Amino acid sequence: FELAYSWKNAGGTQVSTSATFTPTVEGEYTVTVSTVNATEGAINRVASATVTYEQIAAPTHVAVSGDMSVLVGGSATLTASATNASSYEWFTCNEDGTGAVSAGTTGATITPSTAAAGTTYYKVAATNTCGTTESAVYAFTVVSTKTISVAFQNKAGVAIDGPTVTYEGTEYPAGNITVPESGEIQLTANA
Repeated sequence: FELAYSWKNAGGTQVSTSATFTPTVEGEYTVTVSTVNATEGAINRVASATVTYEQIAAPTHVAVSGDMSVLVGGSATLTASATNASSYEWFTCNEDGTGAVSAGTTGATITPSTAAAGTTYYKVAATNTCGTTESAVYAFTVVSTKTISVAFQNKAGVAIDGPTVTYEGTEYPAGNITVPESGEIQLTANA
């Protein structure tokens, strides 16, 4: 006995008689396996199965989200996302994306170092069985800090307790507040 194979598309047209078949068009395919007795000319159907072939593209829409600017010693997590990605690899690179070196992290998230002030450029490669797609370059900046002292006085110049200040949405009592070392800061007095 020999085995005979018949692959048919959803329209019933035979597309292959091989044991293996690689479709090029999405859709349903049915394979029927039969035994053939060459001596007697008898054909007996043994099994039949239907499979669906769907083409999957390389990942698209690769993006990075997260806080791209933090103070020295702060914490940050950057998260990659993409359509059709099964894995990720992070790279540090130049601002224009050249000179990419693996950041040693695979997975959708990376926790950048915030130990020293400066800017690190990241990009991420999203991969699946059909290929790899890289994101744009993202700048992650660690801002150096300074501490300012806030005190309140009445019109006579005497220190008073009680008022607070608000900096970037957080209320602080009078005293020391950590702020970025450069750039403009805005404090709001709360009576």
